[in-house]
Amino acid sequence: MAEERNGGKGVFALMGTVLSTSAWLFFTLEMILLVASLSFVPPLLAGDHGYLFLVTPYVVPILSLSGGILACYYILVVVCALLSFLLYGRMYLWPRPRQEKGRPSPRLQKEAGLVPGVVGVAVFTSTLWYGVVWLAGGKPSIPPIGDMPLYRQYFLLASAGFWEEIAVRGFYVVLPGALATAVYRYRLPGKKRSVLEVLRRGGDGPFLVDPRILRRIGLYTPLLLVSAIMFSLAHALGGWDLYKIPPTFITGLLFGYLAIERGLHVSILSHTLVNLISLPLLLGGRGSAAGMVVSAAGFIILLAMGMFTSTSWVLGRFVRRLEGKERSPGGDGR
Repeated sequence: MAEERNGGKGVFALMGTVLSTSAWLFFTLEMILLVASLSFVPPLLAGDHGYLFLVTPYVVPILSLSGGILACYYILVVVCALLSFLLYGRMYLWPRPRQEKGRPSPRLQKEAGLVPGVVGVAVFTSTLWYGVVWLAGGKPSIPPIGDMPLYRQYFLLASAGFWEEIAVRGFYVVLPGALATAVYRYRLPGKKRSVLEVLRRGGDGPFLVDPRILRRIGLYTPLLLVSAIMFSLAHALGGWDLYKIPPTFITGLLFGYLAIERGLHVSILSHTLVNLISLPLLLGGRGSAAGMVVSAAGFIILLAMGMFTSTSWVLGRFVRRLEGKERSPGGDGR
């Protein structure tokens, strides 16, 4: 029995490695195309306008951007996405230390599949949901992004991954999570430190937020739910419709989890990668065979990754429960 389980785990691990590697290759292509957009998008944005906003969940404009400021903002968005990509890669994809007999440790292998898994689940759940809606005769409304000029599509897709994470995960997850971490650590017995000092040091988690403290004080789940609700309602009230709520709620939970456990930069990276799936098709132009093939291949890889991640999560919970029963005093121990 144990040998069969180990063999099954080996096959699953191999499948996960292949899908994760394929996904990262596609993500690399996305980032290359995003960086290449700096050659033509900023000059065109210099004659356009946009705005930054808060999510209440209504989208409330707070700052208008135009001309050179808008172009500089787009450059900032691309640079932040690239730095997030390189930082995550340096930490988990090509680390020189922490090797076991020349191979990455199991933890590093798991971390390397985290972002592809989240992006894949986001693609899988959205595709499944809209497939069900279509079969049921629903007609979801979609903002006319495809009718916009190419440079404007680039701007909206990249900016959404950046600013939506700041406005939602940053405001509703990271900010209260960092304050809760700081206050909790400030009130610990022993040497007293100022709240600002604790904030500067942060917790044991990434970038000011300590997930263990949030779980201990009961804030972990509420922060995830509030941010996911805000995220889904903002889409429904901001140009989409009510059909958009279920998939964006699930995606909001996933991005919130990343923001708490790995840092806001990882949720920005994942959100950006989800939005940029169609970049090869956009760059190739409508009717471009190469663009369609590359975008379709990336979509299929991420769809498979989402199915694999969802299945692994369900089976993992089932196996752990089964192993727990076998090890319990009432189990047969075989």
